[in-house]
Amino acid sequence: MKRRLFIGLAALGVCALAAILVCWRSSGPVLYQGKPVWAWATQLYSPGPQAREEAATALKAMGPKAVPDLIRMLRARDSFFRKQAWSLPRTVPQRLRLFLLRNVRQPNAGFLRDAAARALAILGPDAKAAVPDLVEAVRDNQREVRWDAAAALGRIGEESVPELINLLTDKDPEVRQVAAVALAAAGPAAKTAALALTQRLNDESGLVRAASARALEQIGAAALPALVHAIEHSKGLARQRAAQALMPILPSRRLPPISAEHS
Repeated sequence: MKRRLFIGLAALGVCALAAILVCWRSSGPVLYQGKPVWAWATQLYSPGPQAREEAATALKAMGPKAVPDLIRMLRARDSFFRKQAWSLPRTVPQRLRLFLLRNVRQPNAGFLRDAAARALAILGPDAKAAVPDLVEAVRDNQREVRWDAAAALGRIGEESVPELINLLTDKDPEVRQVAAVALAAAGPAAKTAALALTQRLNDESGLVRAASARALEQIGAAALPALVHAIEHSKGLARQRAAQALMPILPSRRLPPISAEHS
């Protein structure tokens, strides 16, 4: 009886060890041609177009497999100690400053977050799992991260639209602007945002109004009902802006040119 129990426990131990090894291997960094995701993502900043194209090709080849590592990059934050070490006042003795700068890595979390956003934009719909983190990145304190995160949300398309609609009511006008720009990039896939965008035509920020009008134009025919509703129920400048946004969507009423054989 004891022998059977020992054998059973040993078998369970072997299974548990195997499971741990599988999880450890699967949680390791994703590699493509021997390089991890972060290396390919940061290569997007290379001055050479060939190197950037190579990085984009690698990211597309990895596809959804690269997304978890890119999400971790989006969440990168510099430690308090690292930031303080690189922002010491000049009153600190020079020897101490030099020692710290030589032994403490330069803060680079903002660069990693921006590289991740650019890489996710290249993946497009394959990056839909990163939508919540990209939404947070739209509120990043670095403008480059904000705009590249918005570009990624726009490239992801329909999966991003509900979150982008919520961002249209953010108290920060730049967040509202980048949300509208992202919806414009999504194009017809953002048709459910048409009503929310017509409401932004009366935004206090001119940049938000312009971006919203552009988004409605890019949505196209699917935005017509929302624009007609805005024209019928709005007043003053709001109605005028809705009408202006409507005009590029309407089919042209110009007569076709007369051919030479009919002249």
